[in-house]
Amino acid sequence: AIAPIFISAPKNLTITYDDDDDVCDKIVYADNYDNIPMCKIIGEYDKTKIGTYNDLEYIISDISGNENKKTFNLNVVSKIDNTPSYVKPKYLYMKDIINNYKTDNTSIGIDVSKWQGSVDFKAVKDAGVEFVIMRIGSQRDPSEEIDMDVKFREYYKAAKEVGLSIGVYIYNTAISKEDGIKTAKWVIKELNGDKLDFPVAYDWENWTNFMKYKISLHTLSDAYLAFEKELQNNGYDAMLYSSKYYLENVWLNYDNSKIWLAHYTDKTDYQGKYIMWQMTSLAKINGITEN
Repeated sequence: AIAPIFISAPKNLTITYDDDDDVCDKIVYADNYDNIPMCKIIGEYDKTKIGTYNDLEYIISDISGNENKKTFNLNVVSKIDNTPSYVKPKYLYMKDIINNYKTDNTSIGIDVSKWQGSVDFKAVKDAGVEFVIMRIGSQRDPSEEIDMDVKFREYYKAAKEVGLSIGVYIYNTAISKEDGIKTAKWVIKELNGDKLDFPVAYDWENWTNFMKYKISLHTLSDAYLAFEKELQNNGYDAMLYSSKYYLENVWLNYDNSKIWLAHYTDKTDYQGKYIMWQMTSLAKINGITEN
């Protein structure tokens, strides 16, 4: 028996006294098979009265009665200050990344989307980059169509012209096998036979909306596996993009899949197999001035 898991459940939760949402709606949790696991809170609190309520407990359970528990503190306030605190980023520079990580067995690359604006791919290559993974499209919600990244065609042509190896990723919100297949077919159609040097990366990160989709972890993972199979049946390979935490705790049945690991650290301690490691989102390189 496997109990549901907490995906996102802060130790200290802060809400306003006029917030009508259920406290359980403030966290994200999931079960391996149950589409709608239950949540309840043990302990005394009044979310309409300003104050701090300590040592409360979330209890999440599946239809079979398997439970998982987590203690937390609830802070009820009159107003939440959402002003972002500015911390000067500590950038990594491409020359240092190459010095520290380039070996006979590694290639150094970047990933780009429209947010990088105008990219001088010759300058990028001259800086030591060997490959580029570019966003081909994105989807904000399962009910919406996939949009082509407005820079994809330009990036693909320019990177090809200077001899960079190329891969693509698709940001998507597939929540069923059918969605996974549909997403793969969209990618295949847009590539139109163009060859890639890397598997097509499947980028699913919509965890804040996970609860409203009412799906299990098996359903989420099956959507990726359907995407992978559809691509393979049409001459392309696939890889799952995800962070260390989600690979270790959320995704299922990917043992035979290729992995693009996201782990922002100098040296990853992820124990699984991966073919690509995204080590930072704060790098600077000649040829890119935006983001």
